Amino acid sequence: MTPFSVATRRGVLLKGVLFSAQNNSHYDADVVAPRTVVICLTGIHGNLETNPMYYHIGETLGAHGFDFVYAQMCDAYNRLETENVLTGETEWIGSFNEDFYDVDDDIEAYLNWARESDYKHVILAGHSIAANKVLWYLSRHPECTIDRFIALSPVNITIMMRNVTDEHRQIVDEYMSSGRDEEMLPFEMMGWAPMIARTGQQWLSFTPLDNCHIEADADYSVLERVEHRGAFFIGGLDSFADGNAEHFIQNNNAHLVHGEDSELVVIPRTGHTYQHKGAALAQAMLEVLEKWINK
Repeated sequence: MTPFSVATRRGVLLKGVLFSAQNNSHYDADVVAPRTVVICLTGIHGNLETNPMYYHIGETLGAHGFDFVYAQMCDAYNRLETENVLTGETEWIGSFNEDFYDVDDDIEAYLNWARESDYKHVILAGHSIAANKVLWYLSRHPECTIDRFIALSPVNITIMMRNVTDEHRQIVDEYMSSGRDEEMLPFEMMGWAPMIARTGQQWLSFTPLDNCHIEADADYSVLERVEHRGAFFIGGLDSFADGNAEHFIQNNNAHLVHGEDSELVVIPRTGHTYQHKGAALAQAMLEVLEKWINK
């Protein structure tokens, strides 16, 4: 594991960790694999401390010649101290003040790192809300030179916001209308995420990330513009799939331009973060990667 940082255009440093195949104790020198990296963007509060699946993925892929990057997004922690390389000052980032309009900047910081590292193949993955971010990014960047994408447990935001009461929604509106958009809300969004009013409003109304659905008549316009090929993974007990995880990924995949070429994988008997099934997830990802890269 090698920690590293990438700088966004706005100067904010994001912290990643490289699981290098060359440094993997189980790496088999006889395995001939192209120089491939899987960059996995983190979901809200989905960091190395809360999601041990990243260790399983890094170790498994590395043992078979694939590099893996745990790529922290701004919301990996509620609050995290970092540096702005343009101003030279300390900044606090986190789920508490994330701005969804910075998603492209954050993703491209990691993609630029991969290009500068001279990888031959780049797979862009995202977990939870970061899967939705990957899909939104690709829908607007058909020129992006990644090989494939992996959407790990994309979220249905309607379900995610079910615990936000009408009273809380009204408070967000009141803060925004009175110029208090940078103030902390007096409640935790979704019952567990303290944040400022501006970020809370984006969670409630930023429709481009509300792109994976259950309903047949929902807005699939983001997915319908995704030309890249890829894969969907989901835990069979994922609470954001409304009780039918397999149908959830099948339904959303059907709206992709090349959905017929996708790999759809359900990891049984586990939920949104693949609890106790990290090894099974990692093995399934390896099998998909070997199918793609060794073609």
